[in-house]
Amino acid sequence: MFYHSNRWPLFQVVILAILIVNISACSEQRLPITSIYASNSCGFAEKQIKHISSTSELNYFFSALPYHFPEKAQTAPTVDFETKMVILYALGQRPNTGYRIEQYEDFAIIQNRTLLLPIRTQQPDAERLYGEMITTPCQFFTLPKRAFSKIVTGSH
Repeated sequence: MFYHSNRWPLFQVVILAILIVNISACSEQRLPITSIYASNSCGFAEKQIKHISSTSELNYFFSALPYHFPEKAQTAPTVDFETKMVILYALGQRPNTGYRIEQYEDFAIIQNRTLLLPIRTQQPDAERLYGEMITTPCQFFTLPKRAFSKIVTGSH
C-alpha cells in the first residue's frame, strides 16, 4: 500500500505536466511588433518573408538595398538579437507606385507555432493615377525573440 501511494502523486504530476504543455502549445502569445525600415525601392524582385536572426544577416540585407548618388548606403539599425528577431516582408516587383505594405495592429500573434504578422498588401486605388515605374516595396519589423515554425500574414 505504501509503495502504491508514493506512485500516485508522481502520476498526477506527470499528467499535470502533460496538460500544461498541451495548453501552452495551443495558447496565443501576443508580441509587440515595430517597423524599423520601410521603402518602395528595396530591390527584392520576388515576394518573400524572411526571419533574420543575426546582425550579420541583417547587415547583408541592408547592404543589398539599392541607393543612388549622392545618397549614402543604408546602414542596418542596431538590434539586440539576444532578445529580438527581425522579419523582412518584401512584395517583389510591382508595376506602379500604388502598392504599399500596411501594418494594421501593434502586435503579432504566435499560435500553434505559427507567427501571424499583422501586415497586408495595400493595392492601388482604382480611382487614382500612379506613376508607372517598377517598385519593390519592403519593410523590416522587430519582435521579441520566440520560437515558431511558420510565418503567415493576414488578419488576426
